[in-house]
Amino acid sequence: MALADKRIMSGLSRIVHTIRRGLQINIDETGFARAMDNGAYAWERGLGEIISLATGTNNHDATGNAIVPADSILHAISWYITTAVAGAGTLTFGDGTDVNRFGQATTVTAGAKDVTLGTPWLITSAMTIRITTSANPTAGVVRVVPHYTRYAAPTS
Repeated sequence: MALADKRIMSGLSRIVHTIRRGLQINIDETGFARAMDNGAYAWERGLGEIISLATGTNNHDATGNAIVPADSILHAISWYITTAVAGAGTLTFGDGTDVNRFGQATTVTAGAKDVTLGTPWLITSAMTIRITTSANPTAGVVRVVPHYTRYAAPTS
């Protein structure tokens, strides 16, 4: 059995075990699973957002899926340059407080990618991922994916 098949079987085994314990497993429209028990859940997510780098500014904020919600633990940020960045030699990935919190891209050609792993970070209020460019770009598109776990308390 291939390693990928073993991982799939291991994941299915965990889901079956969870169902036997009486918890409900929901798979949402994006394909992410969450185990629920009277409203309590833990939800793994790694859904990205494509950010078109605007001309005339060097701060480019996520507006949708790359916003990490409150009550989450952020594990990593990954990124992939879909359209080469023109007019700026580096990109940094951060938030509104620390522009380099998640690292830097010094290769800004299409196809460049990386994953920034770090110490799990508790997000107590929603956090926007910000790409800061070294100069105002004239072109560029970047997919940014925050990888986090979100938690909720039981409702009954």
